[in-house]
Amino acid sequence: MKNRDDLIEQYDDAVFALLMDEYAEDSGAELLARFQEEADQGRIPEISEEADIRCLDLIDDEFRARRRHAWVKRLLRGLIRLVFAIFFLLGLLIRTAWEYWQERRAYQEQIVPEAETDEDEPPIFLTP
Repeated sequence: MKNRDDLIEQYDDAVFALLMDEYAEDSGAELLARFQEEADQGRIPEISEEADIRCLDLIDDEFRARRRHAWVKRLLRGLIRLVFAIFFLLGLLIRTAWEYWQERRAYQEQIVPEAETDEDEPPIFLTP
């Protein structure tokens, strides 16, 4: 039953959104027609050159700030990926070195007991 209530609520929301969209289009078209009519009659004041330049400068500053923010975000994301890659490679290098050290130690432990058992025999270069 809850699923049905949710579907009815979603349907009501969708119908309301469609009605509001239709109203916005109609009122927008009416406002645009009224603006065109007033512009043709000369009742809309002209924007001064100084205000126009200030507005364009403000828009340019905002776009520069957004581009700079996006650039910094991409840079930080790249640096984080680089740091993770370095840590991964460092971990891999340490693990490989540790395994090599363990294998070498195990090999030396195998050789050393064998060499210790042959202590009774004199070295080859000392025999007459």
